[in-house]
Amino acid sequence: MPPKKKDATSSSRQTKLAFGNGKLSTKDVNKSVPTSDADVDGDEQTDNETPVNGKKQKVSVETSHLPPMASIPDMFADIVQRMPELEKVSKHLNGRSLRVATMCSGTESPLLALGMISRAMAANGHTFKVEHVFSCEIEPFKQAYIERNFSPPILFRDVCELGGSTATTAYGALVDVPGNVDLLVAGTSCVDFSNLNNARLGIDAGGESSNTFHGMLNWVKRHRPAVVILENVCSAPWKEIVLKLESIDYAAQPARFDTKQYYIPHTRTRGYCVAFDSRAAKKCGLTGSRLSEDWLERVKNMARPASCPLDTFLLEGDDPRIWTARAKLVQDAGVDRRAAKTDWGRCESRHQKERFNKELGSKRPMTGWDESGFCQPPDYAWGDWWKAQVERVWDLSDILYLHLLNEELIHCSNRWSGIYLKMSTVKIFECAWGFPLA
Repeated sequence: MPPKKKDATSSSRQTKLAFGNGKLSTKDVNKSVPTSDADVDGDEQTDNETPVNGKKQKVSVETSHLPPMASIPDMFADIVQRMPELEKVSKHLNGRSLRVATMCSGTESPLLALGMISRAMAANGHTFKVEHVFSCEIEPFKQAYIERNFSPPILFRDVCELGGSTATTAYGALVDVPGNVDLLVAGTSCVDFSNLNNARLGIDAGGESSNTFHGMLNWVKRHRPAVVILENVCSAPWKEIVLKLESIDYAAQPARFDTKQYYIPHTRTRGYCVAFDSRAAKKCGLTGSRLSEDWLERVKNMARPASCPLDTFLLEGDDPRIWTARAKLVQDAGVDRRAAKTDWGRCESRHQKERFNKELGSKRPMTGWDESGFCQPPDYAWGDWWKAQVERVWDLSDILYLHLLNEELIHCSNRWSGIYLKMSTVKIFECAWGFPLA
């Protein structure tokens, strides 16, 4: 579907694929204390990448030379078409399924992606089957999602137990922990590694992030899958993670990726680490280090900047899923929002600095929010959605609105026009327009 004509733009810069000393930032600032991974979900979503050849490369999605692409299946078909080596994988498996396990994956996006790769390869006449061996997730509502949508043979509760011979399932049963897995994908807790945490802990500090990482590592050491993929925030101790993997004879390579460099018109930077079993590689006449270097080069070459503006990914305004979501939001909004007040100290100081540097003042013309939890968006906005947001989102929206007014990009009489031009996250785009993304 061709993109709608909006004045939307998207920055495209060369993805920084190396971590150097293992950390992207060591700056000590006043930070708030997140209590769960959900609290740090917005961490490091801004684009602070190093310019290429001294220049920042900015390409508008509407001036991109690439054809429009806003369908997820089309994106995976393009990936398969650009990676003919996948045919070799199909021949090597010779009809056998790729055995995959996930830990702390939440929405099981790795399995969704593998499924779309499988279907894209089938359309080209190649067989690529995936066998879901087990999942592990501690959040009850995520367990319910995984069970309902994927029905894994085993759904474990606590990743910290997986290093043993038996572990507890989400239903409370004690069962044997499977091995014989080709690929493990894990997104262990990031709460202790986040830049939003003013009490960050190391990889061996015994916090939630440390414990979940070591639970995963103990399983890897015991069962030795051929490939391990780890995902975490960019500020995670990647150097130490690599050393831990190397200590059990895995060759690992960390890298940082931004979604806008890979089909999606949205900036979300995350760190990834792919590790290969050096012992298994040696038996095949290869080296784990060479495999990890080859992986990094291939993923870098697979970059494909977004070529459609964000609104082409939206549901139509009369889509029943929108109204279902709105009804649920109204229902959930019945809980007193002030009871869930969050500490946004680090963001607040950054917002105050932005207001001062840009001479924006202290007003809140877009939301009218105050510290008591009150928010008054315009009458034609999706009030229930706005009132469910946190102070950080409200204040950022006001800052952006004031900035656009200051730059004469919008007028006071048109509070919403073009406001998504410079918003860096999907959530802020949603709050500007008043309806959710597809």
